[in-house]
Amino acid sequence: FIAMDPPRHTKIRRLMAAAFTPKQLARIDDHIVANARRIVDDIADKGEVDFVSEVAALVPMHNICDMVGIPEEHRRTIAYESQFPDGWRDPRLLKGAEPLARVAQAIMTVHTIAAELVEARRRKPEDDLVTALVQAEVDGERLTDEEISSIFFLLIIAGNDTTRQSTSHGMKALTDFPEQRAWLMEDLDGRMPLAVEEIVRWATPIMTFRRTAAHDTELGGQHITEGDKVIMFYSSANMDTEVFDHPERLDLSRSPNKHVAFGGGGIHHCLGAQLARRQLAATFHELLTRLPDIHTVGEPELGNGNFFHTVMSMRAEFTPENR
Repeated sequence: FIAMDPPRHTKIRRLMAAAFTPKQLARIDDHIVANARRIVDDIADKGEVDFVSEVAALVPMHNICDMVGIPEEHRRTIAYESQFPDGWRDPRLLKGAEPLARVAQAIMTVHTIAAELVEARRRKPEDDLVTALVQAEVDGERLTDEEISSIFFLLIIAGNDTTRQSTSHGMKALTDFPEQRAWLMEDLDGRMPLAVEEIVRWATPIMTFRRTAAHDTELGGQHITEGDKVIMFYSSANMDTEVFDHPERLDLSRSPNKHVAFGGGGIHHCLGAQLARRQLAATFHELLTRLPDIHTVGEPELGNGNFFHTVMSMRAEFTPENR
């Protein structure tokens, strides 16, 4: 899907976009808030956690699974397996497995779950995205099982990894810039929308993307030949001193904030941008109100991939909530 061109891309995007409209997001807003509360409930009396595994990884896992229609018993498997397409070179994740074989295993696991859900929704439709894909027609034809499975896999990876990384980097940033955190807490609800944009810029969860030139062209004085591979560095764009005043500083009040963490607009702009914003707002609201002194300890353990800006693990401490 991310490599498709119009007109087929337009039709399939329109179909998928139906799940991410303001009306649909409003419908699941209670789920997003409830999932954030559920995650904090589970850690509130601990005082110390691995923020990635016990908070950041669970935020998108529950929400994207709710939207797509993935039952509880498959959720942790889906979230875990989604790490391998970008983490195939990381020995900490591979734990001795052969990289390509482990990636193939992850793909097969997710596709097997997708096939099971597709068959279940054909028998009994539900109010979820898998049902919408099963019932949809593009150019007068139903999507094939392979197409549905591929879209499913993309949604799982894009939906899980991006928000997980933004939540992790955001928590580290709020620890490292206490004056910015204090500013946010003066009007948490009113200032949260601006803060979320800056957290996403700061995190830039997807660092690069590659495209193939469809025809000869020129960009920035550089000749590009049809078929050339062109790399976009979102991490660089979001630290561009010609666009941002002191981009090396976290500024939760930054406005305008013309970051490109969701893409630069156009037909491939992130479908889940509003969902990501809502998840981050709900999660940080729950964390900062219930665990007001939560902070990271030491440096996070980062991944070594070149696609996702991955935080593997990160210790956080807080005063346990009184119950």
